[in-house]
Amino acid sequence: GGDAGAIIQYSGNALKADDPAQTKVAGKLDFGVVPKKEKAIAQMGIFIAGVPKSAPNKANSIEFLKWYVSAETQAKLSEAGSIPVKRSAFGIAKPGNR
Repeated sequence: GGDAGAIIQYSGNALKADDPAQTKVAGKLDFGVVPKKEKAIAQMGIFIAGVPKSAPNKANSIEFLKWYVSAETQAKLSEAGSIPVKRSAFGIAKPGNR
């Protein structure tokens, strides 16, 4: 016997969860698709960024977001293990990070 658990999680986390350099549970996990009734659908994580009306420095916040979603920045984040938020980043990210 042993302990077991199940979660529905963002698929990008599977890479980190199964990497011995990043976790003690690498090799002890199993992954599968979410059960379906009739038709399977893609599951995506949703990450949102914005600038609130009350932000003290809206202009700089907007410039930061423009930088953050640029293809070049997204490609660099992809190389660090993140999944790009723009299609244009997929074309310049290294093949193993697309």
